[in-house]
Amino acid sequence: MLQYPTIDLTRGLHRVTTRLQPPWMVGSVAIAPKNVPRSAAPPLTIRHIDDELFAVHVDRNRPVWISFAETYHAGWRLVAATAPKNRLQWAASLRWLRAPAGEHVMGNAYNNTWFVTGAGPGDYVIDFAPQDFAVIGKVLALLATLVALGLAAYWWRR
Repeated sequence: MLQYPTIDLTRGLHRVTTRLQPPWMVGSVAIAPKNVPRSAAPPLTIRHIDDELFAVHVDRNRPVWISFAETYHAGWRLVAATAPKNRLQWAASLRWLRAPAGEHVMGNAYNNTWFVTGAGPGDYVIDFAPQDFAVIGKVLALLATLVALGLAAYWWRR
């Protein structure tokens, strides 16, 4: 979980106003000092493997935010791993069962964002975990069908 230092504000002296209409509302407010120096974002590359699987490489010297422009869903995961060639190789490797890298949060009110701690270059895979279960289900269904056909052929010849 992300930890920020507590800032005590005098009750009643601060107000947030918006023009949002129900059901929209302000969930949180970020308070930042003026003139905060902004550092350049570290080099980041994202490579498409399939519609639910992406390879990520980031060169960093500090913790970073990795933002991924897909609609937020808890099923999206960032896993520290090298990129597979395809979805089947990824599912068979079982690397998708590893613990996620970084804290997964909703960014920009719609997309998937991860806060990754540490420094140095890193290779990651962005994966939609429900798709892994679908691929494994298809493989198991195919194997069950082949076994059933084999048994049917065996009993038919008897």
